[in-house]
Amino acid sequence: MDNIEVDLREKFIKTHQVEIKKRLTTNKNFNRINEYSTYILSKEHPIKNDTILYDSFLGKSMTDNPYAIFLEILKRDVDHKYHHVWILENPDNVQSKRFSELDNVEFIRPYTKKHLQYLATAKYLIINTSMPYYFTKRSNQVMINTWHGTPLKGMGKYMGGRFGQWANVQRQFLMTDYMVYPNKYTQTVMNDSYDLNDIYDGVQLTVGYPRVDLIQNTNEENFSSFLNGIVPFDYGKKIVLYAPTWRGNQESVANMTEEFVENSLSIQNALPEGYQLLVKAHQIAYDKAKTDNRIKSILVPNDIDTSELLSITDVLISDYSSIFFDYLITGKPVFLYAYDLEEYIADRGLLLDIHSVPGNVVQNIDQLQDNLNNLENYKMNNSLDIVKYIEWQTGSAATLIVDELFNSSNELTHNFETKISNGRPNILLYLDGFGDSDYFSKVQFINNMNKNNDCNIILLTKDHLNENELLQLSKIKISYNHIFKLGQVNYTVDNYTSYSLANQGDVSCLASEDVQKIFIEEIHRVIPLDKIDHFIYLGKTMDIFEVNLFAFGLKANKKTFVKTILSYSNQATLLGVSKSKYIDDYILHHYNEVLDLTRTNNNQFMIGKNNYMVLDFNHQSMNAIKVVEGNKLLVIADDFSEFDELFGIYNLQRFIKRNKNKTIYIYGDREKLKNYFMLDTNVYLINSTTIELVNIIPLISCCTSVMADKQKLEKVHMGIYKYIINSKKNLIDINV
Repeated sequence: MDNIEVDLREKFIKTHQVEIKKRLTTNKNFNRINEYSTYILSKEHPIKNDTILYDSFLGKSMTDNPYAIFLEILKRDVDHKYHHVWILENPDNVQSKRFSELDNVEFIRPYTKKHLQYLATAKYLIINTSMPYYFTKRSNQVMINTWHGTPLKGMGKYMGGRFGQWANVQRQFLMTDYMVYPNKYTQTVMNDSYDLNDIYDGVQLTVGYPRVDLIQNTNEENFSSFLNGIVPFDYGKKIVLYAPTWRGNQESVANMTEEFVENSLSIQNALPEGYQLLVKAHQIAYDKAKTDNRIKSILVPNDIDTSELLSITDVLISDYSSIFFDYLITGKPVFLYAYDLEEYIADRGLLLDIHSVPGNVVQNIDQLQDNLNNLENYKMNNSLDIVKYIEWQTGSAATLIVDELFNSSNELTHNFETKISNGRPNILLYLDGFGDSDYFSKVQFINNMNKNNDCNIILLTKDHLNENELLQLSKIKISYNHIFKLGQVNYTVDNYTSYSLANQGDVSCLASEDVQKIFIEEIHRVIPLDKIDHFIYLGKTMDIFEVNLFAFGLKANKKTFVKTILSYSNQATLLGVSKSKYIDDYILHHYNEVLDLTRTNNNQFMIGKNNYMVLDFNHQSMNAIKVVEGNKLLVIADDFSEFDELFGIYNLQRFIKRNKNKTIYIYGDREKLKNYFMLDTNVYLINSTTIELVNIIPLISCCTSVMADKQKLEKVHMGIYKYIINSKKNLIDINV
């Protein structure tokens, strides 16, 4: 504690003790994190190898793909070896009662102590959406994510709404050991929409959806009898099912539910003789819809599995929901009731032209009624495209997945197993401080990694970015995968104070095993990548938590810390610790190299397989040039007058074409020069409009010769000229 002021430390501890008591009594989320962290941060809670946790739609129901996989495992588990745990908001529902007599099946409510315990200790996790943001998969856990449909509407980064709202789903996908896809189209869309290409390292199972197995294999007579005891229907009539997707947001549940009810009644009135209507509300709308007496008699409970219901359905009416892709396996009539098509496209967006997918689009109730009254002549539009959505649905998806799940071998032995990682090195950049004066330097640094095609560039930022921050982010021009730092750190009441002290610069707390564990687990939670070959810190240099996190929690083959002008701030922590001194004394030695963007330095640094040199270290801009070994020529061409500009460029082109140098750097107006020299693979342009001539001295040092206008050098840049002469560079007059 010799680096802090003791009185400030005591005051800080007292304040935090008050704060933690307040949180325990008023903050439900803090209690959950405290409970969950107790299990993941302690060695006293090992993984339970015979426990399987199932979660469908965040505990909304016992349905969908996890339910189909559960049935397959249950069928095999005749000796009750496995303990099956279902997360359910309502553990006592019509679906769960079907399994209530089994002693190895347990139903628990979401976010209870038992749920959090199983979340941390169950060996197998089978889900179809995302987990709580505080969840981090432990090393011995195995997670399967099946998702819940073939996407027609925009997903991930192609959804409308707030930028980064997909961050937690993406985080779950990157943690997942096995991802299940129903078709190649879905695999392609999901990998792209959630930025998984090249950086996901799990196995993708292209086996079809287990829930579609239930459409094909469910005993219709048994299920009809079961359903009739809950929603009475006429066995003598055919069933039309109306099952639309969700529209709007959480604030518009009431309005969307009313719309669903009114549409249901209109469809019911439009049915021909011999048909009856059942309706299935979206998960979000169901709680509101079930209280409406107008549809109570035809509303199928949320607890009933939709795929089992589809097995006895004769006609499906949906819209933008993926349910219709599943139903294609039956070959029966499908209508896409897109009454709000233009509005929906503007709000959410569609990945496909709805008129191009199998099924018949109707946009008002009259069109729908006409089609329903002519079912005997029904002909599906785009029927030839059905195969690409259901070609993997052989009725055995659950069987293949369970075989894979309990296969002890790590080898890929089947043609439906795919790893999408291309094995290239992962370069992770952490970027923050969008409004700081040094942000431009950081962006310039990133943009000059553009030729680094041998690596995956992964950008880590916070997930909530305002409009100005998004504008700043748009200045990054290179191609990269984007992941997000979201949520809050997992810690317990017992280690909260020492963790907080460490982030105020108390080095005595850094040695604590508990604090070290927090940093390590936080990296696993935020950055679920199997490997990081090179980490580059471009974050806030005056944020002690951030510098601690990446110094002590993150492991990488190589780590680079980038210092900026803000690194020399005289800011102090609440304990009176100088932040700059703390970083110099306790952080930087955890990095392989330190790049200082505020000082001239001609040292080369390596990113991936390429060497770079920082050219400019003034406080306004920064650039880096790729260094290629061999003869190097620098051309200073920033003084063409308007009269002789084209003539000068023409002569320069002729000179370069017959030049034998392996690498040529041209210092000049990039906009004027790029159309003439960008196609030359050995030519690199240095922009004179953003980089002062004095700042390319490090480059001059490593060049074999310099081609320049001697008159300009003698008149305006005498210092540069003398440097070139003194360093005995080959000087060539540009006018010759």
